Amino acid sequence: MLYTHVNNVQNHNLSLKKSRLIHGNKKISMQVKKTLDMNDEAGVCINKSCQYIVCEACGFENVSFVEHDVRNYIRKQKGNCARMMMCRTYLTNKYDMLFAPFIGVNHHGQSILLGCGLLSSEDTFTFVWLFQC
Repeated sequence: MLYTHVNNVQNHNLSLKKSRLIHGNKKISMQVKKTLDMNDEAGVCINKSCQYIVCEACGFENVSFVEHDVRNYIRKQKGNCARMMMCRTYLTNKYDMLFAPFIGVNHHGQSILLGCGLLSSEDTFTFVWLFQC
């Protein structure tokens, strides 16, 4: 059977209370991110952190994200920290030269390599030369 007509009539009311859970409306504020980061660093479980945030907001209806979003945020933060630690570490190659990366953050909050240099020595003059170049 071939359908040639589409009935595009909405058959139920929209719930404004649940609109906060639509992907485009989900947001974790900077204050909540800071709390999540501190709790994660202190070893607090994600579900306990979520319970605390919901309690502080006086209920689920006042929170614009769910626990899954928090897990994704923490996972992303841990990945960023691991990459930054690797980039901050001075690596030496077979020529005993120091690797000096310049790291930035793009508009997605991701770490990006802006540039780098190989240094023959770790003194002030060499770093001044690198920054000028």
